[in-house]
Amino acid sequence: MIKLLALTPKKSYGANKGKEVYQKLLLVFEENCEHRIFKISMKGIEEADVSFLRESIVAIAKQYLAEKAIYIVDLKNQDIIDNLNCACTVKNQPLILWDNDDYKILGKKITDVTRKLIDLVVVNAPITSVKVSEKLDISTANASVKLNKLFKSGYIFRSENVATTGGIEFHFTAIK
Repeated sequence: MIKLLALTPKKSYGANKGKEVYQKLLLVFEENCEHRIFKISMKGIEEADVSFLRESIVAIAKQYLAEKAIYIVDLKNQDIIDNLNCACTVKNQPLILWDNDDYKILGKKITDVTRKLIDLVVVNAPITSVKVSEKLDISTANASVKLNKLFKSGYIFRSENVATTGGIEFHFTAIK
């Protein structure tokens, strides 16, 4: 877990400060290259503006899109949530905010169909495109396209496993 408070003051503003924290996050990612999913705790952060969040957390998430994933915890301050949501929207980079077992997708609004598919992944993870196709009564190819689009956009995560047939099978999970 990355504690943002260890990288920045409890009140952080501006693009320049965001870029400083981005560099610190980059070092953490490089030092932990074996990890693919990173939890960022916002505990203790009292204030953070849009430009700070855009140039730090959202920028690092966008850089590592489809390679590594980030999710946010310990964030209850609605002003910071709104600022982070705005930063995600500006960068066209979703982030997942977890509060125990409940999650919120930050960034541009998603359709009900997309939300239903993400919910399916969250509840049934890890899940394959074959299982999604069965549960939604759609073709496996269609399920695969939809899941891969969500993965490449940063809404869910994907790992490669060896299938029983000997080929590669993708398993999709929530970013958590």
